[in-house]
Amino acid sequence: MQIILAAATGLYVFLFVLAIISLSTQDRRRLENRLKDLIHEDSGSSRPVRIKKVQQQRTPLSRSLSNQLIAADMRMRPEEYVAIWILAAFIPALILFALGAHPVTVFGGAIIGAGLPPYIVNRKKARRLAQFESQLSEALVMVSNCLKSGLTFQQAMGNIASEMADPIGREFGRTIREINLGSSVDTALANLAERVKSIDLNLAVSAIQIQRQVGGNMVELLDNISETIKDRIKIKNEIKVLTASGRTSGLIIGMLPIGLAGVLMLINPDFIASFFNTRMGIAMLITGAVMETIGFLAIKRVVTIKY
Repeated sequence: MQIILAAATGLYVFLFVLAIISLSTQDRRRLENRLKDLIHEDSGSSRPVRIKKVQQQRTPLSRSLSNQLIAADMRMRPEEYVAIWILAAFIPALILFALGAHPVTVFGGAIIGAGLPPYIVNRKKARRLAQFESQLSEALVMVSNCLKSGLTFQQAMGNIASEMADPIGREFGRTIREINLGSSVDTALANLAERVKSIDLNLAVSAIQIQRQVGGNMVELLDNISETIKDRIKIKNEIKVLTASGRTSGLIIGMLPIGLAGVLMLINPDFIASFFNTRMGIAMLITGAVMETIGFLAIKRVVTIKY
């Protein structure tokens, strides 16, 4: 009976996820076909294709998820991500439930499964941001050299998109496509900064936008920003080396209780369940969680250095 119930629930979740992905794919396909038609209609003229913006009614949560997925370079819509998130939380719990595991173990499996998608997104986002920032100084030097040779700023960005590797090449490629579809250079650069969320990029974009408004020597400005970014990266690497032991201690303090509780859920779930059945056990769990949180935040504050 438990196996039948678990299989039925799993089938229901699978069909629910499949329906959401199917609907989102149809919307994306319809939009791509419309863009192709617009580009085909305007292919005979030399002016850029201009598309009217469609106001999408999105909740703040949907916009936040969309920005995180873009920053992590994960090509899916927020609805698809939420569907995968639900599926990741249900599958381990259903498997453990079908195997006759203790309810505490089933709950722990659901918690672990639900925590995997955000962890993967944050890891990919941090890795991609580090790669982008390591390429940014070289990209600014390339723009400066292109301006010295007589090219325009937009052509210099096109060279970055075509000659530099991902992720900076892809991001500047998106910026060039936005400009070709009718956005201004300042708007496209602001959208680039919003997608990447890099302090170094915000510095460069702000300086470029101010220079385009008030004038000045763009080549000298880009060279100075490039040197500043190189110095910031050097300081960042030195800080990482000096705070390595503290960050490791914070990681151990934060993850050791969670890992130990997960192991005990698999080995002796009745022992973990006893904490939830008595007032003393609940008080001990709350006290331990508060103390662990305070210790983790204190270490994080010590090793986090603003530069």
